[in-house]
Amino acid sequence: MAFYQILSWQDIPTQVKAWDDFDEINVQLAPVFMKRIDQAAQDQGLTGSDDYLDQWKWSEEEERPGEAEEVAEAVKRELEATFGP
Repeated sequence: MAFYQILSWQDIPTQVKAWDDFDEINVQLAPVFMKRIDQAAQDQGLTGSDDYLDQWKWSEEEERPGEAEEVAEAVKRELEATFGP
C-alpha cells in the first residue's frame, strides 16, 4: 500500500506525491497545468503576491494499493486524462 497527496493551485492539480515504507516519489503533471495556473493567476491579479502563494494546497492523504512509484504515476495519468487539454 502507498499513500498519496495532490498539490493544486486552487482547483488546478500540478504534482503528485506518493510514499510507502521504502520510497517517496514526486511527479509533476504536464507543463500545460502550470500554464493554466499562470493564466488563472494573471486573470485574477494574483501574480507576485502572497495571495498567489496562499492558493497552493495539498489534498487530504489517500491510500491506494501498490508501491509509491506506481501509485504516483497512476494518479498522474488519471489527473492528466481528467483535467488534460
